[in-house]
Amino acid sequence: MAGQSGDPAGETLRACSVDDVIQSLRARVQIADRPRVTFTSPPGLQVTWPVGVVSRAVGNLVDNALQASPETGVVRVDVTPALDDRVQIVVVDQGGGMNEEQLARAGEPFFTTKPAGKGTGLGLFVARSTAEQLGGSLRLTSTPGAGTTATMELPADVASGRTSHGA
Repeated sequence: MAGQSGDPAGETLRACSVDDVIQSLRARVQIADRPRVTFTSPPGLQVTWPVGVVSRAVGNLVDNALQASPETGVVRVDVTPALDDRVQIVVVDQGGGMNEEQLARAGEPFFTTKPAGKGTGLGLFVARSTAEQLGGSLRLTSTPGAGTTATMELPADVASGRTSHGA
C-alpha cells in the first residue's frame, strides 16, 4: 500500500539537510558503538528523502560493518554529492572482507557470512531493496583481508530525481 500512496516505504518525504539524516542514523547506532563510527558530509547538502527509511537502510550497513570490524575498528560513513544529481553514502569497514563467491551472494535474502545465530541475512537485502525502491542502488566491493565498502546512491530528491545544494 505504501507504494500506492506515493510515499516510498510508507514514510512521508521531507526536505532536509544530510545532517538531519546523519543525526537519525547516529541515534540508531548502539551507544557503546558510537565512538567507533565516524560520519562526514559536506555542509549544506540538501535532500528530499524519507529520513527514517534511509537511516534504517544505512543503519543495516553500519551494523554489518561494525560486526565485521575488530572491536577497536572504526567504521566510516561518508556522504557526498555524486554525478547526475545523486547523493552517495559510503560505509567502509575494517573487517576481513569477502571472497568473490560471498560477494556475489551478498544481498540475497537469508545469505550471511556471520556465524550461526549472529545474523539473519536480511540487512543487505533490505538496504538494497530500499535503495532500489527510492530510485537508487547499492554496490559492494570487498577484498579478503582488507574489508568491505558498501556504496548506496540515491537521488537527492527521490520525488523528482533532482538535487538541491544549499550554501
